Amino acid sequence: MSGEATVPDAIVASTVGMWLQHDMKNILEQIPKLLKVMKPVRRVASLLATRPHIEHGHRAASESEALLRPTSFGGRIEFRAVTFSYPTERQKRVLNSLSFVAEPGQKVAFVGKAGCGKSTAMDLLQVSGG
Repeated sequence: MSGEATVPDAIVASTVGMWLQHDMKNILEQIPKLLKVMKPVRRVASLLATRPHIEHGHRAASESEALLRPTSFGGRIEFRAVTFSYPTERQKRVLNSLSFVAEPGQKVAFVGKAGCGKSTAMDLLQVSGG
């Protein structure tokens, strides 16, 4: 209040100043990283905010969902030693003797590394009308 600072006051003020400077430096160093992440985060947020293209007039959501689900499934899906290569890369086999059976009502999952043929097998099912 008198305009004079004691030695301990000057030391405290200097220490607080150094802490603030250190913290501000750390915050400013994080800004480029934050800006780099913002574009992908905006893209993901945009995808999450999109509405599905399938709409059924003014029906309630539960009615619309019910229309998209069949009441029953028939038949079975069976692959017997299916081997497949894309026409552009005939020497590279995407599927090599893939065999499996999916019975009606059974839940089946394909699990594996990227490029092992999971999507290709599903694409072949769709093409064949399975």
